[in-house]
Amino acid sequence: MGRGYGSATHQEQAGDMGLSASSPAPIETSIHQFTVKDVRGKEVDLSIYKGKVLLVVNVASKCGFTEVNYTQLTELYNKYKHKDFEILAFPCNQFLAQEPGTSEEVKEFACTRYKAEYPVFQKYQPNCYLLLLLLLLFVLCEHWTFVLDLLHLFSALCIKHN
Repeated sequence: MGRGYGSATHQEQAGDMGLSASSPAPIETSIHQFTVKDVRGKEVDLSIYKGKVLLVVNVASKCGFTEVNYTQLTELYNKYKHKDFEILAFPCNQFLAQEPGTSEEVKEFACTRYKAEYPVFQKYQPNCYLLLLLLLLFVLCEHWTFVLDLLHLFSALCIKHN
């Protein structure tokens, strides 16, 4: 994803800013600076989503909440896709091996079974901070009911925005 530490681009930028070689290289500060691969293997520059409301979500086909989550994502997308809203779905197998499928299987599952029209990307491995946050949210929120609260809040914000 994106440019990594120590790339020629970052080294050049560090020199231009007067930073020494021992200074850490600048890192991406916006989701729009990343390039990722979609589920078909095509590179997608996330800057194409500038100006849109983004819901970046982890998805998995073997999770106990898969049915309700994919159904709600599809409903949400269909309701707001014409209002500068986009869902970016990132499958991940790190959470109890709940997304073991290949990219082709993930695409088939999301796009055929749940009629996902929103972008689905290749599997990723989040950093440990995201894992800790998700674990904390799971412990604090019985049955992940916060998802429904967030969807209601999001709906209210979209209605106010438009």
